[in-house]
Amino acid sequence: MDEENIATGHRVLQGWRFVLFSMGTLGQMAPIGFYNTYAVTFYNYTVGLNPAITFIGLFMGLTLFAVMAPVFGTIIDNKAPGRLGKRKPFLLLGIPLIIVLMVVAWLPPMCPVGEPNHLPTVVHYLVVSALIYTNQGLLVSTYLSMLAEQSTEPGNRVKIATLQGIFSIVGTVLSILIPIILESKIVDPERTEWYQPSGQYLASTLPLYGIVFGVIGALSFMSAFLASDESFFLKSGNVKAQKLQKLSLAGAFHQIKVPFKDKNYRYWLGNAFFFNMAIRILIVVLIPLMRYVLVLEQSQNIWFFLSIVPFALGGYVLWARRIKTAGLKASYSLSLLVNVIFAFGALVFTIPMGLELRFGLGAMVLGILISSLVGGYLFPNPIVSTLVDRAPETIRKEADLAGRGLSGSYFGSYIFAYNISQALTNIVLVFILTEETKQNPIYILGTLPIAGVMVLASYLLLRRLDLPAGK
Repeated sequence: MDEENIATGHRVLQGWRFVLFSMGTLGQMAPIGFYNTYAVTFYNYTVGLNPAITFIGLFMGLTLFAVMAPVFGTIIDNKAPGRLGKRKPFLLLGIPLIIVLMVVAWLPPMCPVGEPNHLPTVVHYLVVSALIYTNQGLLVSTYLSMLAEQSTEPGNRVKIATLQGIFSIVGTVLSILIPIILESKIVDPERTEWYQPSGQYLASTLPLYGIVFGVIGALSFMSAFLASDESFFLKSGNVKAQKLQKLSLAGAFHQIKVPFKDKNYRYWLGNAFFFNMAIRILIVVLIPLMRYVLVLEQSQNIWFFLSIVPFALGGYVLWARRIKTAGLKASYSLSLLVNVIFAFGALVFTIPMGLELRFGLGAMVLGILISSLVGGYLFPNPIVSTLVDRAPETIRKEADLAGRGLSGSYFGSYIFAYNISQALTNIVLVFILTEETKQNPIYILGTLPIAGVMVLASYLLLRRLDLPAGK
């Protein structure tokens, strides 16, 4: 039997453990979200680094995240439980690093004027990016793989996912709101080099925000650590749970491939791949949309952002309720269809209109897009946990014979699809938003129907996913 069935009895998260464990999602979303949102802008326009190098660093980091997350998940699956548990010690490895890296990321050596390929800056950016995404892979793969073990009841998993959705929204809002606040305080947005007043403001302020986001991440993952109880591994008396064989690197990669043998799970991975490409596009073009399509200036940006927050909160409430009444698959399918409709509906902004109408329609269209994407925070974890429980017997026997579990491998492969899709999205956007077109409203707006096509592909794959009735 795999580790989901090691312990006898019924396990659920309740009370303070339910809240603290769910809080780990805030650490999963906020720090890396802040880095993803503003690092490219900071290094390109303030530090003075060559944009091509900035893109390479981001692509490399996301790819490294995609590769290392399932590796970590598999290694953790095969670790013998100790005094602190089976997965919990890996959280302790990554928690201190998240604070250090979130500060160091905003303290690079500045490129001398006319030297965009300044070697110390290049090395700093590439190394820090690699470490940030590797550490993120360790923390996230550990945290996500714990859900199926900490809670064995489907209803409780949905409740956990619902609260995780709240923390995900809070983390995402913070990671986008802070850059918008920074932008609104810049005196001259066209002159943000490190030697200009606006650039000096950013260079002195961002490390402080880095400390804040690092502490948020550390406290969130520490909360999940304190809320988790892995004593059932030792209490179960299962010999294989305590005397697992060490796994070679080749064996680790073999374990990573295990979920791909599950045809049903492959549909889910395809769904996650296209859905997260769409999310990445929306995050990347949100500020350019506000600046060049909606033509918002200074404080208008903050008012616009505040006007779409209620849509995100409303989407959370709507989808959380529909999960209870219609189930995971039906609710997720509807959210995807809504997204497709409004992604193509955004083409209405090709029609000239006044500021008030443009502002109002923009808040409605982007708000509904964001509200439909909120499902991306509610649906995945309980769906993956269900699919782990419903893994084909041949795969479960293979894991049982090897004395290894499935949770880390399944969640690890999901994280792989999630991150490799985001890495590839950057390649897609590079060909659309070039140096010549990055300020062109038609090209910027054209990314939304492209995202809509990706969500449509995600919907078609979800329809083929086999989940129990009401799931």
